Amino acid sequence: MATSAISGKDASASNVGGATEIRNITVEEIVDLLDATSYDSGGNREYVQGLQGVNFSWQNIGTKPSRGSNASMEFASGGNTWSGTGLIGNVSSAIPVDGVVAYDVTGSFTGSVSIS
Repeated sequence: MATSAISGKDASASNVGGATEIRNITVEEIVDLLDATSYDSGGNREYVQGLQGVNFSWQNIGTKPSRGSNASMEFASGGNTWSGTGLIGNVSSAIPVDGVVAYDVTGSFTGSVSIS
């Protein structure tokens, strides 16, 4: 049987708060699960869907992106695309003595996100 694995080598990111040389992109589609358990639940937990969103992270080895940057962003890989307005929340630095300086960036899309 042929594999259905997707190679990450063709991934792309654009308009990402001035970041350059991005690697190791992670996109996480999330939904809040609201506890709707009641006395009628028969001892079982019950949940309903709450708010939804998309979080992202990446490692950057070029220009340090700015926290609080709000920009139209797009991530694509393996025929999947996530696009919308993203807000960079955290930027942490890794400064090894024997390698390149890397920035770990995390944030969230704000408002609606196009997922195709």
